[in-house]
Parts: sequence; structure tokens; C-alpha cells
Amino acid sequence: MIRKDFPKLGEHYFEERLPNGLLVRVMEKPGFAKRYAFVAADYGSIDAEFFLNGKKYTTPQGVAHYLEHKMFDLPEGNAMQEFAKYAGANNAFTSYTMTAYYVECTEHLEENFEILLRMVTTGYFTEASVQKERGIISQEIKMYEDSADSAVMENLFRIMYQNHPVRNNIAGTVESIEEITADTLKLCHDAFYDLRHRRRGRGLHHRAGAQADPGGKKAAVRAVLWCARAREGSGPND
Repeated sequence: MIRKDFPKLGEHYFEERLPNGLLVRVMEKPGFAKRYAFVAADYGSIDAEFFLNGKKYTTPQGVAHYLEHKMFDLPEGNAMQEFAKYAGANNAFTSYTMTAYYVECTEHLEENFEILLRMVTTGYFTEASVQKERGIISQEIKMYEDSADSAVMENLFRIMYQNHPVRNNIAGTVESIEEITADTLKLCHDAFYDLRHRRRGRGLHHRAGAQADPGGKKAAVRAVLWCARAREGSGPND
């Protein structure tokens, strides 16, 4: 791994791009008890139109955010239950240009990181679970519509940008999410989370913060390498 130093900040991190395209960064944090793993996809709300295998796709507003909600589903259950086994506190967020998933813990970093990587690379969607989530996301959209801060920012963007998709709400609208199906989510997961389809350097990025002890860094790296080895030469969905 390549070490990158920032003397003025007193910080450094190790970086390596794996053969399958994953960008891995590991940062040591001396004196910190908490450990942190972060997985990001270069896929946000503005990526409503894209090309995949030579074909252009146009998707409804809010797919990236909807996909974030459903990434916690695994064939054996919900990923949150798996994190709880190892005292991992997890969450996620969607922005205009990125979707990120992370877990915090004071121990069991390797186990929690493996769950995080498996969660993000699995892509398990059923029509029943997608339909069930629709009501939850609708309530979230209405909550933001009732927020003065959100309303001011979104209205400003609509005035500033006449055509750019940044003018649209990150979560979409109550009407637009009605068009999202399990097939929509699978398509976008294949396009933006599967490293076989990385375009112009876009794809998954993995970062891990750990204590200064070598075991913390090695645990994070082992977890990333585990993911890469398990899917070597085929991308993360196989």
C-alpha cells in the first residue's frame, strides 16, 4: 500500500487500488478507541440517466436514495441484525453525487467490515420488500417538505438550475418513487456498485479508520482483501 502524508495536519493514510478496481484507504488514528469503516459508491441523486453496456437508461427521481434503504436487506435477513452480533453501529446516507454506508465499533472491526462489504455487494431485492419500503420513504419525503431549511435549499436549487438534475430532491417525490421497482434497483446496483461496470474511474471506494495498533489496520485490510479474493476477476456481485 502507498502511504500518503499530510504533515500540516499531522495525518496520513495508506492507499491501494485492488486489481478489481476497488480503491482502499486505511487511516490510523492513535489514541482513538472507536474504529470506523466506510464504503462509498459514486452514485447519487443526479445520476438518473446513464449508459450500461451501450444502452441508455433513464430512471425515476429518488432511485439512489431508495437503493440505499434496500441495501440493508440480505437473503438471510437484515444486515442490522448481523451488525448487532458484533456491537456494530451502522448507518448510511445519499447525497447528490454519492451513496455511503458505514459502521462504527470499538472491537470486532474485521467481522463488522465483512458484513458491510457483503451488504453493499449483494444487492438482494424483492418486490414485496420494495413495496413495503415505499411508505417509509414517502413519509421521509414529506418530513423534508415540512422542514424550512430543506425547502429553502431545494427551492434555491430549482431557481439556480433549470436543467441540471441537482434541482431535484435527493429522495425524489412521492409520485416518482411509485415508479421504482425491484428491477429498477437491480439495474442501478449493477450499473454503479458492480465493478465490472465501472465507468471513468467510478465505482466503490472503501475506507477504514482504526487505532494505531497494527491489528486494527490489518483487520480492515484483511476484510477488503477477503472481499476481493471472493470475487476475483468477476466483480462484487458473483
